Parts: sequence; C-alpha cells; structure tokens
Amino acid sequence: MRKMLLPLATLDLGAERDVVAARQRARQLASLLGFGPQDQSRIATATSEMLDLAKIEAGKITEPRLELLEARDAAEGLRRAREERPRAVVLDAGVPGFAEEALGLLRGNPDTRGLPVLVRAAHPLDRREREKLQAGGARVIEVQEMLREEAARTLRAAIWAAGRANA
Repeated sequence: MRKMLLPLATLDLGAERDVVAARQRARQLASLLGFGPQDQSRIATATSEMLDLAKIEAGKITEPRLELLEARDAAEGLRRAREERPRAVVLDAGVPGFAEEALGLLRGNPDTRGLPVLVRAAHPLDRREREKLQAGGARVIEVQEMLREEAARTLRAAIWAAGRANA
C-alpha cells in the first residue's frame, strides 16, 4: 500500500508578510514536533530562505541590486568595509589563508565585527580551515560541485539573506 504525504501547512506567498507568517508557522510546527528553541530558529530561517529562492525563481520578486567592491588584500578590504558599510562581505577562499586573515581583521574591528561574512570556496576546504572560518562566524559556501549558474544563484541568495538579516 502506498502512503500519501500530506502537507503540514499551506500558505499563499504574495507579500513579505506571507514569508513572516510562513516562518512563524514553521517555528510552531518545529515546536510541536519537539525541536528545541535553537533548532526552531534554524528551521524558520531555512524556511524563509527556501521561500525567497522559490519566489525569485517564480519571478514574483526580483533580486536586489548587488554592488561588488573589490580589494587587493585583507587590510584594504577592512578599510573599504569600514568606509562603505556593506550589508554583507564575501571572501574568496581561492588564495590560501586570505579568507582567514580577512575574517580575523573584520572580527577584530568594532566597526565590522557584526557584518555577515560569506566565504566562497571554489575548491574543497580542509576540515581545519572550514572549522576556523565557521568559528569566526562565516558561512562557507562550497561551489566546486555546482554548475556556474547554480553557484551564482546560490551565492546571490546567500548574500541577499545575509544582507536582509543585517539591514
């Protein structure tokens, strides 16, 4: 006998308040299922990220304009982050040690300490490097297994989510 899966909740997604309602419902369901407060928060965050991606793909909302600022080295990156006040910082893990150095400078400065940091990794990171970046509060996005378009879409969505959280 084949089992049917029934949705726990269905919601319309026409406006930003609908995403808020979906987050709240996801948190409620997680609580009812016995998840702790930290896991409830993670489930709510994952829900809103998935909804944002679904709405972008459906053409219901457009992605925000992204302006990329580049820096020659970690010190210049810190200076520009302090001056420009971006909503999020993306570090490239392509040069060994660069992301760790830049993250250390960002976290060590009171003006940039709270900025969301994403690390784009085009190659597999070793466990120590990944753990050090994550311990510094960075979200590591490994794109080496993704097609170029998928990697760009994933990175844009992560930048958008990080920027919204820091708005």
